[in-house]
Amino acid sequence: MRKVKLLVPAVLAAAMLVVAAPAFAEHNMEHVEQERQSLMEAYLPPGYGNELGQLRIYDPIREEVILMGLYGPASLCHNYGGYWYEAEDGQLYWHDCAGAQHTPVG
Repeated sequence: MRKVKLLVPAVLAAAMLVVAAPAFAEHNMEHVEQERQSLMEAYLPPGYGNELGQLRIYDPIREEVILMGLYGPASLCHNYGGYWYEAEDGQLYWHDCAGAQHTPVG
């Protein structure tokens, strides 16, 4: 009898989680998109970067131009105050991150 009493709350809790999971997942996807957009606005030069926030950037450690995601430019901004990126014309341009500030969403 005691096992039945413990089983009922466990089944109710599991049912509540199953019902709430899709809404929670939707909120997370929305939050991720907002965070990505916020990072792109803070650390990428205006008009550059693809829809994933990737940009061809000169890596001072490797001493070569590589494709980096959003956290690469953010790291270079914090560590070096800016970074060199490759524009559509194939030239490297300096992006000064002096005013770049990322405010986490949420």
